[in-house]
Amino acid sequence: LAPGGHLSSFNSIDSINKLFNGQTFFGDSAWIGLNKLDPDEGYQWIDGAPASWFNWDVGQPSDFNNVEDCVEMKRGGKWWDRSCYTSKNWICTIDKGLTPAII
Repeated sequence: LAPGGHLSSFNSIDSINKLFNGQTFFGDSAWIGLNKLDPDEGYQWIDGAPASWFNWDVGQPSDFNNVEDCVEMKRGGKWWDRSCYTSKNWICTIDKGLTPAII
């Protein structure tokens, strides 16, 4: 991830639509900041906030083999749970006013 950034959170379909408005989505899917790394807490965002809105695709979350604890967004904006150890692109948010460090 870009220094100064974090995986993105989404709280409505409007926030997803803003992402796709005029943007190119590279690849078939990308990580977002939703996970269930703490099974006692359920799904929560990377900052620890509980998730109150979901955009799951049909049949999701499936938790295939009980190892799918992270969430990716597909090209159409729908979410799938996946193993956190899968290599893929990511959708990052950088707070307004911050200039990401180039490393």
